[in-house]
Amino acid sequence: MKPVYFPFTTIAEPALTAVAACFGPPVIYQAWGRVPEFLAKWAEEGRMDIRVPIAGDEDHLDRVLHEFRQWSEAHRGTDTRFFKTQRQAIPFFNESSRTQILRDIRTRADEKPAAPPADPLFDSRLFLQIAQQWDLQNQEVDQDLKAIQSSEMALQRHMKGPEESELSVERSSDPLQDLGSHMTLERLRAWARIMAGAEEIPGLLVTDSPAVFEAVLEKIPQPRRLLRQEGISSDSGLQASRETFLKNLEQLASEKDFAGRELSGPGTGSTGNISLELYLAPESSAMDIFARFFDRPDEFRKICKAPPMHLHTLIACVQWV
Repeated sequence: MKPVYFPFTTIAEPALTAVAACFGPPVIYQAWGRVPEFLAKWAEEGRMDIRVPIAGDEDHLDRVLHEFRQWSEAHRGTDTRFFKTQRQAIPFFNESSRTQILRDIRTRADEKPAAPPADPLFDSRLFLQIAQQWDLQNQEVDQDLKAIQSSEMALQRHMKGPEESELSVERSSDPLQDLGSHMTLERLRAWARIMAGAEEIPGLLVTDSPAVFEAVLEKIPQPRRLLRQEGISSDSGLQASRETFLKNLEQLASEKDFAGRELSGPGTGSTGNISLELYLAPESSAMDIFARFFDRPDEFRKICKAPPMHLHTLIACVQWV
């Protein structure tokens, strides 16, 4: 059973380490075949598995992305500012009608006099590419903040001593932002559409976004909490316990009667700083879960290309403590 990271198409290195510590290398879906260089490098190193469920139209996507950047710079200043301020008005997720903005962008990109017909899948891929750029920019901000905090700690150690400086920095440190809290519903819908094109429907969904995790749990009738664990370590010496944990999850997701089963989590260690919360969606596939985010769930289910491989779906949230 492979963990599938959602609903993002990029991942920060701390999150990658946390997911791998609990479940092994995750699968990361991409909206198109042009993968960021650092993700391709991690995939070559075996740290993750990149998959492109929906391929094709890359040149078309590239043209529309170029037009979008030009439009957003002219009307909002920057891509990041536009994405932050348009949480309820991004023009790609109105299921009842298309906005004139998107029609104009796509018409200019295609050099056609009339707007093309609505294409929810294309728009989802476009949205995920815009979201990826926004996420990467914010991950860079987080990295810069970490570097500043490390410098502050080193300086305070020199000036005040280690114990007092660590307490001071801990009080002044802010938690990393939850990128999934921005346009949560739109992210889930867009990601679900490309997931529906995958060769197999995931049985283990993993996120590091509390907002995404909460939104998904709210859509599951009677979710069952299986595990809550802290102190998980990424120590390679705990690989055997992780493999046992995954085998138990595979069995759990496939058994009709899971009541009363005890589950031991991945190994902990003295240096462990990762937490895990794990739930089970009884007799629900990932398609069943994500269909509930759409106005017409039955229509969404019809676009799925593969049957579910597990009776139940596991949903997990990993966090640095």
